[in-house]
Amino acid sequence: INVSEQKLQRIIGKEGVARLLETPQKLEGETMASPDKFRRIGIFLRMYRADARPWMPFHIDGNRWTVNVALRSDSEFEGGRLLALHDGKLQRILREEGDATCHRGSVVHGVSAIGRGTRYSLIMFVHAKDD
Repeated sequence: INVSEQKLQRIIGKEGVARLLETPQKLEGETMASPDKFRRIGIFLRMYRADARPWMPFHIDGNRWTVNVALRSDSEFEGGRLLALHDGKLQRILREEGDATCHRGSVVHGVSAIGRGTRYSLIMFVHAKDD
């Protein structure tokens, strides 16, 4: 489900959206004083269930940064773990509801097969203006 920035602001507030966007800017060494460094391309909700999108193969994103917010804790479903290649190793990223991960779009990542329950995430693709 695609979500506009305005709709997300109505749901979590302007400050909540600003906090989600702070991390990529901080990782780039930028401050909120230069908010036009980035342009937001996509905000969407993603659902994983055994009978509907049970997993996501390893891939890279076509954007500068990805912000991924867990809308349910990993303990609420079986499987469906966020996986990423980092420092030459496969890393399993454990998350609680509300935890946000941020990574460069060039990081190889995926989601393991879900066996039981439903996994929900809010995803933001952040592109730099010079991309």
